[in-house]
Amino acid sequence: MLENDRVIADLKAYLAPTFGEERQERWAIFEQVHKMGEPEYLSRAPIEELGAASQLVKELFGVRYTDGTVRFDVDLPPHAIAAVTLELTLEPSIGAAVK
Repeated sequence: MLENDRVIADLKAYLAPTFGEERQERWAIFEQVHKMGEPEYLSRAPIEELGAASQLVKELFGVRYTDGTVRFDVDLPPHAIAAVTLELTLEPSIGAAVK
């Protein structure tokens, strides 16, 4: 984890010899951004929850085959992504000899 106070001290130490007189101006910019607020980082529980929710789940669903075209419907919420794998098995034609 980042320690904000340590990061700020390291940044000040870097700015002094690197930028000299410009240091005050650059530091003022950093402080303005810093005052806007710091991002909240997720704890372990929400990260694990997001990981579990993003796991791929195999589901069987019906397909329709007509005139050489396979059709199926998938309902997804907005901004969702689906990975679809079709595993097709050829069935012998009616009247064909099966060995």
